[in-house]
Amino acid sequence: MQNAQVFVAQAQQNFDIANKLSTSKTITDAIVDNQKTISSLSSVVDIKTCYGLGQAIISHINDTNTTIKNIKSTLDQEDIYTTKRAHSLDTACYEKLRYILDTSREQVGLLQMQMQQNTTKYKSDFSDKIEDPMICIQTPYENIISSLIK
Repeated sequence: MQNAQVFVAQAQQNFDIANKLSTSKTITDAIVDNQKTISSLSSVVDIKTCYGLGQAIISHINDTNTTIKNIKSTLDQEDIYTTKRAHSLDTACYEKLRYILDTSREQVGLLQMQMQQNTTKYKSDFSDKIEDPMICIQTPYENIISSLIK
């Protein structure tokens, strides 16, 4: 879709130049009609691009949620393993391992909670943009992408 945006922008620019250079009313009228068409096409391309970005963001968020679940599962397995081996570990070593596991679980839990909130927010945002395509043009996903990076 990015190529389509480039082509549309180039066409708009070409029509603007042609309109300035034209001396024929018939050609000028055709150029103006084509400018209106390309303007409409530009909106469609922008909305389609927005939808593609929205779907990609939600897909990546879902992938992240799956990764978090896998991390939690790994921590659970480590907990079982550590508990089974507790009798053969030095007390200080066992306590450090428990602290690491407990801290990791807490941090992963907080991350999971934040990602669940983000998932709800971005799915709602995407749903709103599907309901009203003009929202895609007014609030592009670049705003969401920067908030995901933080």
